[in-house]
Amino acid sequence: GESIGEVVTQAEAEVRGKKCDRMDQSYLFNITTEHAVDASRLGNKTKFINNSGTPNCVSKVLFVNGDSRIGLFAKFNIEAQAELFFDYRY
Repeated sequence: GESIGEVVTQAEAEVRGKKCDRMDQSYLFNITTEHAVDASRLGNKTKFINNSGTPNCVSKVLFVNGDSRIGLFAKFNIEAQAELFFDYRY
């Protein structure tokens, strides 16, 4: 699937990240050194995919027609109704 949200500068992501830390919940995803995606308000269900050191999915930032897009892909066949995980790398 594709993870979507509001594209913000890294400076704005830092401000929002501090608020997220206080709530112990964050939907920020760095896409470049200059920008991040904030899925908190404009995101879809992919924002609920959790972190794991042994993930069954992988995230890739793809460039499509000049725009950065976040793709989430299965690493192997995943059974229906199984929880999805990827490595947040932080």
